[in-house]
Amino acid sequence: MSKKSEIGDGLRLSVEKKLEEIYVEALKIYNTKNNYIPDIDLRLVSYVDVLCDKAETASAAFNNVITGLAIKLAFNELDVRYHQTQIQEESLLKRQWFNHRGLSEKVIYPWLSLKNFSGAKSGWQTRTLERPKPYNRSYVENIAHVKTEFLEIYEATQEQSIDVIKSLFVYLFYKQIILREGRVINLATPNIDEITTIVDHLKQHIMYKYAGKGGSRLPVLAIYATLQLVSKEISRYATLNLKQLEEHSAADSQTGSAGDIEFEDKEHKVIEALEIKHGIIVTKELIQDTGKKISPFQLDRYYILTTSEKCKPSDEQISQLKILKQKIGCQVIVNGVFPTIQYYLRLVQEPQNVYKAYTDLLGSDNNVTHEHREVWNKIILGS
Repeated sequence: MSKKSEIGDGLRLSVEKKLEEIYVEALKIYNTKNNYIPDIDLRLVSYVDVLCDKAETASAAFNNVITGLAIKLAFNELDVRYHQTQIQEESLLKRQWFNHRGLSEKVIYPWLSLKNFSGAKSGWQTRTLERPKPYNRSYVENIAHVKTEFLEIYEATQEQSIDVIKSLFVYLFYKQIILREGRVINLATPNIDEITTIVDHLKQHIMYKYAGKGGSRLPVLAIYATLQLVSKEISRYATLNLKQLEEHSAADSQTGSAGDIEFEDKEHKVIEALEIKHGIIVTKELIQDTGKKISPFQLDRYYILTTSEKCKPSDEQISQLKILKQKIGCQVIVNGVFPTIQYYLRLVQEPQNVYKAYTDLLGSDNNVTHEHREVWNKIILGS
């Protein structure tokens, strides 16, 4: 069989799609649950624990297992223990039609590398793994460090339901995410004072299509970083304090906050607040809801900022905002996140300092993931 047929586009896309599905589910669990353990046989859970703990020293075996799990979930009818065409006739299941090694090298490893996960360039780069024998409990080759775990996970692909296999795979990626997030990334911090370049960097980072969640936190951090500079130089904020950010997962109704970002006076009364929307167009209904939300706070000024390109208020909305001010005495301003950042940076002496303020937040905020930090460096360093 030709190499082209082994890793054709249909096969590649099916496996890549499954990898992404499992990754997104694992990332969601990572972002919402602590100390997650799947509701499956704890023996299988322990095999994944060992495999992940030894992923660096047994990188080929680790890549190999991911290859097998991805193929199994993409093509349920296959017995992935039969990993080479020359032994696939032995399988009781039909439609064995490609060597798994090619997929491991051309699809699995590049994907693992992109996600900054562990894994060798191939799951078949050692002699002990490339033998033309099925990966079952009778496999006699000495798979270093993880032989039991490796073979038991492969046996599970035939002995367990597809739901159990999926849970096992999600847990494996969940463990990898934990290990990855624990690694420190030194964030690039340019010394560029050209405001259009600064805003462009922030816009690229915020508007990037992330695989996982948490992207809506980024415009909040960008505005907050900008206001950290502004509050030190603009007289309006001389007597006000920029409050610490609340956790992104906490709703304003739960925290008692007026918005995502708040300024308070010396008596700890909130004077000004900002609500940041990501990709959401501000509508008259949203303005109405905002009026109800902020009416108890006696604010002087309130901003509704969005990353949507349609960020300028219509004539109807401008009239609505004027009426709202007459009713509650608060000036409500609708604008875009990026025009606002650009405007504020023009007011400060050293706009380049926003880079450090932003990267400090990227490095410390619990809602920011490794993916967000990695993309930032790629944008700045062009890699």
